[in-house]
Amino acid sequence: MEVEGYQDIYTQFKEEVESKIDIQRISSVFVGGLMYVEKDYKQILKKQPGLDLLTYLKKEEGMYRESREARDFFYTLFEDWKDCQICLDAK
Repeated sequence: MEVEGYQDIYTQFKEEVESKIDIQRISSVFVGGLMYVEKDYKQILKKQPGLDLLTYLKKEEGMYRESREARDFFYTLFEDWKDCQICLDAK
């Protein structure tokens, strides 16, 4: 999520994981983000108006999700992890 300083937070998280786990011995890693069509997004907001997690999402290309800048950051951050599945865009 795009909280203040998220790049540093996630970079430190990745470094911490790498300091404790030999990533080359992991056969599969998945990185994902929230992504909603407008109807679902509004329905969730209606049911859970205080869910601040959704306030970090932005409407882009018809969907509510992390910004292009954030998605590109995550793709770059994890590009060196072998067989890392990153699902941040609808394809």
